Amino acid sequence: VGSGIVEAGAHGVSHIHFAQLDDAGRDRELLPSLDAVRSRNSPALLSFAFPFSDDGVERAFIDRLLDSEDVALSFGTGDLRRDHRPDSVQRCWMDRGDETVEYKVREIVARFWERELLGANQTTRASATGGRRS
Repeated sequence: VGSGIVEAGAHGVSHIHFAQLDDAGRDRELLPSLDAVRSRNSPALLSFAFPFSDDGVERAFIDRLLDSEDVALSFGTGDLRRDHRPDSVQRCWMDRGDETVEYKVREIVARFWERELLGANQTTRASATGGRRS
């Protein structure tokens, strides 16, 4: 932190799954978290990592979050899936099971290429009306 290489990002106030919240609840989790990290680290905070996952979070919320001046990069946990915009990055869970990190990375990369070959490597987001779309 402070080096320009590492950034402390926001992660929510109470570590709740954002898909369980409406937009007002998401703002109650997001905004104080952004303010707290900014006040301690950097006024130019750029990243937000969704607690648990961004699975089930609507495309409109992701767009609103990333189109704001508050967040320039968000992280979900979609195991390297492609998202509808390049500033919504899908990271990998590394704390599942007893496998070694090397095994997990190999497994994640293999799944990535399998989905790529099948044309199924895109996150799917719910629309505001509850329907699924990419």
